[in-house]
Amino acid sequence: MSETPYEVELKFPIDDPESLRNRLAAIGAVWSEPIRQVDLYFGHPSRNFAETDEALRMRTAGADSILTYKGPVVDRRTKTRQEIEVELAPGSDSATALTGILQLLGFFPVREVVKTRRTATALWRSQAITCGWDDVVPV
Repeated sequence: MSETPYEVELKFPIDDPESLRNRLAAIGAVWSEPIRQVDLYFGHPSRNFAETDEALRMRTAGADSILTYKGPVVDRRTKTRQEIEVELAPGSDSATALTGILQLLGFFPVREVVKTRRTATALWRSQAITCGWDDVVPV
């Protein structure tokens, strides 16, 4: 792999969602349709991802599934970390089969996060930004 992909994100709770939606609309944000996502996080058989600050996640949205490895955070202010994603063949069979392979290798499900996500794109200070809006089902 010639380049290491990194994800840079900021996450924060919103006290006044309607006000933020209005401010985003004012800068031209265009929202996607809501998508239900189910994230299944795995534990490693010989190291504690909570201690190493890593994550292995299977995300399913409709017929689409993506396996994602997230490396340790390298910048805590922006939560920047290495991120490697593999898209699986559409349909539930690929996700089910890969989950089975991971479990045979000793990985184990740790938690499931269910959410509805909408994304918006806009220009802010001449930069394209993407905003993700998640409504998370309480765990």
